[in-house]
Order: sequence, then C-alpha cells, then structure tokens
Amino acid sequence: MAPEEEFMAVQDPGQEIRSDNATVAKSAGKAFLGQSAAVVEALGLIIFTWLYAPAVVGLFFTLWAALKVLTAVTEFAMTTSQQRFTPASKTKAGDAQILKAALMVSLSISIGTTLLVAWFAPEIAGYFHSGTVSKELFTTIIRIYVWALPAWTLVEVLTASVRAQRKFGPEIRVRIFYEQGLRLIGGVALFYAGLETFGLFYAHVISITLAAILAFRLASKFYDLKAVLNAPVDPAFLKEFLSFSALMMPANFIKKLFLVGSVIIVNKALGVEAAAIYGLGRHISSVLQIVHLSFEYVMAPFASLKNALAKRDELQGLYAFTTRLIVALVMPLGILLIYLSRDILTVFNPDYAAATGVIIILTAGRITEALSGTSAAVIEMLGNKMLPLANNLVGLTALFVLQYYLKVDYGVYGIALATAVGFNLISLLSLAEAYFIYGLSPYSKKTLRPLLVSFILSTMMGGFFVIADKMPHAVHFSLALISIYVALMILVRFGLSEEDARSLGRIGRWFRNFKPQTAI
Repeated sequence: MAPEEEFMAVQDPGQEIRSDNATVAKSAGKAFLGQSAAVVEALGLIIFTWLYAPAVVGLFFTLWAALKVLTAVTEFAMTTSQQRFTPASKTKAGDAQILKAALMVSLSISIGTTLLVAWFAPEIAGYFHSGTVSKELFTTIIRIYVWALPAWTLVEVLTASVRAQRKFGPEIRVRIFYEQGLRLIGGVALFYAGLETFGLFYAHVISITLAAILAFRLASKFYDLKAVLNAPVDPAFLKEFLSFSALMMPANFIKKLFLVGSVIIVNKALGVEAAAIYGLGRHISSVLQIVHLSFEYVMAPFASLKNALAKRDELQGLYAFTTRLIVALVMPLGILLIYLSRDILTVFNPDYAAATGVIIILTAGRITEALSGTSAAVIEMLGNKMLPLANNLVGLTALFVLQYYLKVDYGVYGIALATAVGFNLISLLSLAEAYFIYGLSPYSKKTLRPLLVSFILSTMMGGFFVIADKMPHAVHFSLALISIYVALMILVRFGLSEEDARSLGRIGRWFRNFKPQTAI
C-alpha cells in the first residue's frame, strides 16, 4: 500500500468531517461573494433611481424578474440536475456527457422561448402596467430585452456546472464584474447618450451576453469543452436525466417565483411605480438572503456526493454545521439591515421612501426562514422527486391566497407579507421532511449555544439601535457598522465551538487567536 493510501486508510473520521466543515465554510464564503452581485446591483440601483424615471425602473424590475422566472423554465432544472448527477459521476467522460446534455436542452428551450416572446410581445406588453411608457415603446423594449434570456440561461447552466465540481469562487467575476459592473457602466453611459428609456435594457442585454462568454471560458477550466462537444449522450442516461429535470423544473420555477416573481404580482396588481418601490425593497433585503443561498449552493453538491457514497453520518454533520452558521449569522445581520433600512434609502431618489416597510417585512421573513437551515437543498438532493414540487406548491398557494386578500388594504406591504409566509412554509416543510423521512436534523446541543448567543446579541443590538436612533445619521450609521463587527467577534469567540470556529479559517483565527493547524 502506498504511503498516501495508508494514511487515508487510518485517517480519523472526525478529521474528515472537520475537513468537510472547513471546505463548506470556505466554499460558502466564495459563493457569498459570487452571489453578492446583488449587493453591487443594489449600489448600481442608487444611480439608476436618480437617472431613470420611476416607470422605467419599475419596468426594468418587472422584466428582469420575468426573465429570471422564465430562465427557471428554459434551463429546465439543468442547474439542479448537475448538482445531483455530476458529483456522482466517476469519469471525465461522464462529466462531459452531463454538461453537453444540460447545454443542449437549455439552449434549445431558451432560444425557442425567446422567439415566441418576441413574436407575442404586443400581447405580453398588454398584460403589464407600463405607466408613462407607451405600449408601443414597451413592446419594443420586450423584443430587445428578451434576447438576454438565452445568454442568462447559459450563465446559470455554466456556473452551475462549475459548482457541481465543488468550485465556488470562480463565478465571482462572472456575476459581479461582467453582469453587474458592465450594466452599471453601460446604463449610465447610454442614459447620457440620450437613451433615457432604452438605455437600462440595452446595457443589461450587453452585460449578460459578455457574462455568458466569460462563463464559457470559466467552464473550460474545469471541463474539456471539445470533449463536451463530441461527447456521446447515452439514451438511457438522457431519459433518467430529463426525468429528474422534468420533476425538478416546476419546483425551481416556483422557487424563482418566490425570489423575484412578487415584483410581477405587484406590477399587475398595483402598477409599475409600486413595482419600482417593491423591487428596490426586495433587492436591498436580498443581501440577507445571500447568506442562506450561499450555504444552500454549497450544500447541494455535498449532499449529493455524501448520499452517493452512503455517508449519511457525515451528511448529518454538514447539515447541522451549515445550519448553525446560518442561524448564528442571519439574526444579527437581519437586525442591522432592518435598522439601517431608512438610512440606506436616503441615498436613493425620495420617490422610493416607501420601500422601508418592504425591507423590514422581507428581512424579518428571511430571519425566520434561516431557522430551517439548508433543509431545502438536502430535500432536493436526497428526497423523492415530488417532495420539492409539493413543498413549493403549498408555499405558492399560500402566497397567492394571502396576496389576494392583503393587496387591497396593505398594498406592497401585504404582498411582501404574503411572500414571506410562502417561503417560510416551504422551509418548514423541508425541515420536517428531512427529519421524519430521512432522520436528518440540523438541531442538537451544539446548536443551542450559537442560537442563544446570536439571539442575545441581536436583542442587545436592537436596544442599542433604538437608543442611537436620535443621533445624526452619519453617527448612528457608523455605530451600527461598529456594533455588527463587535457582535460577529463575540459570536465567533463565545457562540461557536472551537471546532466550528476553526472551520471558518482566517476569520476564526482572527477572532479567537488560533494558530493555523499543521498536518501531522
């Protein structure tokens, strides 16, 4: 036996679990950076709310939401399917076959859908409120903007193929610099070039197209694209692959509706200006959601891998570890976001001041959702194919029923509340199914400590923020940032076990004065 093989044979199982925890924490950090394009997007929106009319911004939020929801159809769950099949593949040829199948299916559907939307653009334009933008102009905007659909589908499928290889950092440039950075530059440049209505849409189509090109370059670092192009697709595999995807697609579609689709509901029910207010509030509150999504992105391929290797005990450990971190981080960050919501909105156009309530409601919803941890990702990877669909249908039904009754009296706040109730129902169902069907629970004695410390810190922060509220904006904004730094330091030092803190790498060493461990 080779020395390396001998070492692996006698390696402490606990060491492997600690290694997995560290890998998950590090990967989630990278995924957070990749998903923090939403933060960059929110910063860009500050400029756009001052440059473009509220009707144009509202239309942009509506069409961008519609594009994302459509992408959940056109990519046909290829993002989820790759997380399920690629980690279980044992060969490069198998990986190439999976990616080729994903690209063939998603590109075919997305191009066909784009042509249909362009053809029926006048009818689609009549469905939405467009405010001061004429229906003729709106029809033209739809026909231009829909060509971002194939490009965005490619971005989603190709970056998912990289995540399926358990590589979570490389997509950062794709999502932040190319998709968000270039849209910001292009949106400003085209506005001053005289395109006061079309500029924002042209800029986004161009930036997404460039992001798709970079996504191909990114995928080429982990896949031989020539081998992908020439890979034979086994009919039996394709049948299984499409069967899984067909059942996952409706669940992904409904999930995307919860993430962004409520903007479409607001446009239809309350008008384009209300969609602008709701869309801005949703984008700002999504900063908190990124923490949860980052761990779910990482957990999905790990859950699939551990299940394929029949390592349920290790999966249980990862499930509990990710939940501890989510619960610990989301509460204080959520309190901070709620407190700073009014200050954040002061840098936007005053027309959007009503978004404060949307931010507070959606952020509170994300705090309670965090208690379910990564249960949704676990159910998607391990569960019966119908479970995610059933869960999402329950949540979607609650959303539509509640918004129907709440929108008249409470407007955008009622729709925000309906959305929060809906996505919390999905999380609770996933949590219950993971426990009762698969015997997996994210909670143990280890969870009580970070949960309690996080709750105490969040309560203290809330009290401090109430006292500091009468101070000048610049002062209490600075104090808020200092308080979250202190809270995170206390959380790592006293809320997390030494093992969990070590898994955080440099952050754990920074706050607890650890020395880096050396391999023996």
